[in-house]
Amino acid sequence: MWHDPHTYIAISFVLFLLFIGRPLYQKFSNQLAQRSLKIGKDIEAIDALYQEAQGILLDQKKSLAQVEDLVEKLKKDAKDRIKTIETDREQVLKSLEESSVKDLQKEMDNLKEDVKKSIQETLMQQSYENVQWILNNKLTDAQREKLIAEGIEKL
Repeated sequence: MWHDPHTYIAISFVLFLLFIGRPLYQKFSNQLAQRSLKIGKDIEAIDALYQEAQGILLDQKKSLAQVEDLVEKLKKDAKDRIKTIETDREQVLKSLEESSVKDLQKEMDNLKEDVKKSIQETLMQQSYENVQWILNNKLTDAQREKLIAEGIEKL
């Protein structure tokens, strides 16, 4: 058995594994453990960012709901104003029977357009102020600039 070269090769292989293989295994094992820790930290960071994004999304949904409520209120106000204008128009028509119906209709259309423009301007201004307030109080500068740029593109 001791004279067989295969025995010495087997002993050499076992010694090689003990002296070289074990430190290599420990080195790879340590590297894998470090990599695992780094991945764990990355996952925690991503989870934190996800939670933050969910919070921002919730805030944006609340802000959107507020803006939608404001828009509905402004629409209601606009309808009320239009009804008031139409009532006023009918009173004017009755009191000014001598006046031409065409002249009164033209004046009414101009008044409607003026009211619509006024309402649109008021709506845009109030919406802008609300959104600006929301953005100033809820978003970071980078997020605020991004949303403003997107809004400008849509306009």
